[in-house]
Amino acid sequence: MNAGYVIAVDVGGTSMKLGVASRDGKLFLTRTAPTPKGAAAVVSVITQQVSMLREVVHNDPKNVDIAIDLSPRVGVAVPGVVDEATGMAVLSVNVGWKDVPMLHMLEESLACPVTLGHDVRSGALAEARWGAGLGDCIFIPIGTGVSAGIVLNDRLLSRAGWSGEIGQILQKDPEGDAQLVPMERLASAKAISRRYRELHEKGRQLPGCIETPVPGTLWPGTRELFDRAENGDELAQLVIDQSVHSLSQVIAQVIGILGPLRVVIGGGLSNEGGAYMAALENAIASQLHVAPMPPIVKASLGSWAQCLGIGAQAFDADDAAERLQQ
Repeated sequence: MNAGYVIAVDVGGTSMKLGVASRDGKLFLTRTAPTPKGAAAVVSVITQQVSMLREVVHNDPKNVDIAIDLSPRVGVAVPGVVDEATGMAVLSVNVGWKDVPMLHMLEESLACPVTLGHDVRSGALAEARWGAGLGDCIFIPIGTGVSAGIVLNDRLLSRAGWSGEIGQILQKDPEGDAQLVPMERLASAKAISRRYRELHEKGRQLPGCIETPVPGTLWPGTRELFDRAENGDELAQLVIDQSVHSLSQVIAQVIGILGPLRVVIGGGLSNEGGAYMAALENAIASQLHVAPMPPIVKASLGSWAQCLGIGAQAFDADDAAERLQQ
């Protein structure tokens, strides 16, 4: 009989999340740890944290049910470009690695089977099984960058690690004289505040926009820009509108290729109220022409979705291994 619990790890750019995931999409004994730079350092911290978590599971009588039914396998989701089939972490600028045999390094250090996954694709699987995805969906967390996870027939779409890199699709910069830029430089949460400052400094000032801050003070962040747009800052509204239009173009193209997939929006921008989600929905609808409009919904599992998703992938790997033995 297959195990009912597995240790799951989500490696983020600044911190990693760990917990014991159950088959029905629950997390127990969660903890966090800072993410160091470099692959070897990341593997070392994961090994230490997993070891400590196993000790908590096996030494505390309150966790006896988990200890009895805990898989030896560990699921690890990492950011960047990840080729799950080969176990390679192809590229991650934030964590600082390139062409790293991550699966081999983890299995050697942890001395157990490991399932390696991509953080956004893992989040997509969790949202599809237990969250807002309700089956087939495209999951798009919008934060520092923009990427996507696509789930079809309860399976993640992954092709040599590059599936879902929608943030790298080139688009015309509406302020750049036909210059092409990656979509995430227009549509990400980070891009909105950066572009507001850049346009302001270039003299693109509209009614209601702020004066140039005194040297040493901060420009408004994403949350404040949404507040300013609501209160009549037309430059803030312009930047937000351009962001929404940029993202909607790519989503409409994905829907045109794959059909009316449910679109699940996560990350920081999904928390900017109903106005952002409504604007995105309207922008997508305006570009679909005759294609049916899919539901556009906010992600429901929060920042721990990746842990749940890589846990699900680890269970799937256990199940596949058992079928091969039968």
